[in-house]
Amino acid sequence: MNYLLKPLVIFIVLLNSCTGGPNQDSEAAQVLTEVQSRADITTPVSLHGRLHVANTQLVDDCGRSVQLSGISHFWHTWEGKEHWNGDVVTWLRDDWRVSVVRAPLACHPNVEGDYLTAPEASMQQLRDLVEGAIKQGVYVIVDFHAHNNYADEAIEVLGTIAKDYGQHPNLIYAIWNEPVGSPENPEEMWAEIKAYAAKVIPAIRKYDPENIIVVPTPHYDQFPDVAAKDMLTAQDLGGLTTSHIMYDLHAYAGQHKEMIRDRANVALALGLPIIMTEVGRVAVNWGPDNPIDSMSFNTWMNWIDEHGISFTKWSLSYRNEVSSSLLSSASPTGNWTEADLSPEGKWNRNFFRTRGHKFYASKPCTQMPNGNSKVE
Repeated sequence: MNYLLKPLVIFIVLLNSCTGGPNQDSEAAQVLTEVQSRADITTPVSLHGRLHVANTQLVDDCGRSVQLSGISHFWHTWEGKEHWNGDVVTWLRDDWRVSVVRAPLACHPNVEGDYLTAPEASMQQLRDLVEGAIKQGVYVIVDFHAHNNYADEAIEVLGTIAKDYGQHPNLIYAIWNEPVGSPENPEEMWAEIKAYAAKVIPAIRKYDPENIIVVPTPHYDQFPDVAAKDMLTAQDLGGLTTSHIMYDLHAYAGQHKEMIRDRANVALALGLPIIMTEVGRVAVNWGPDNPIDSMSFNTWMNWIDEHGISFTKWSLSYRNEVSSSLLSSASPTGNWTEADLSPEGKWNRNFFRTRGHKFYASKPCTQMPNGNSKVE
């Protein structure tokens, strides 16, 4: 049975017992029919099941190309941390119509409350968002959000999440947010990333053999072409398959232009599966004085859609930054009005609602010819 339907079945049984069965109450019968008819089409996971990689494409459980789009939370340590919960996921799914959320668990020196200084509280906050996404049928990118090499800490975090939640098809693991290195020698940084991946990926695969793993690319995820010329192999990973691995590309429209897309086009031509866990309309992902470049972002979106690339946009926060979506009045449980949204938040909501209309119109795998849903 689709695991998302189990609570639904209980609900139906209880409702029947209270009403004497749907045949004795036409209104209750209509409600039951509507709920049952919507059960397989109301959440991203019930539509698409467990995700895989085919060539450069993210595909769903019945082999269709799927393009996820959603919002990235901010670092778990700062403004907006109270929004890491299932109520907010529900609101983002049903009102904003996103299909994925991103959970950036900060691991950074000199940041109070990050994983280095508060591991237990950090993990609880991460669990709250992951469990909320699972319950609400939304995909969630568990992002080990670091610039420095903290392989041991990444193993702790991602290995624990894989052990406790890896049986669910919602999970996507991003093993290292933005390695830095020198743009003059991205090959050196790529060698370090490969060695890091060789440590971290087996810790995930010990418990979760199938869900997607995202590997970064050098210098803030700006050199996918370097990764494409020397992709991870089974030998690098001690014999583990590389068939469920994608590679990250970050783009902020005001700063990143044709040169970055040219690198990405080279990478795609070489067979590199790309996902973009951070995109934005601004020049950089921080600061209040940060101009929006709408024309450049539209160019990026045309390219993203042309290649069917999944992405999350920065960010769900009320930090004093142009890219933040919320104001401090935004409830920790969602149900936001326009008065709770920043100018970028209002734009984001409209943007995702437009995209979500097409995404949520898909048929679930179970209704496709030769459907092969593996969601249990």
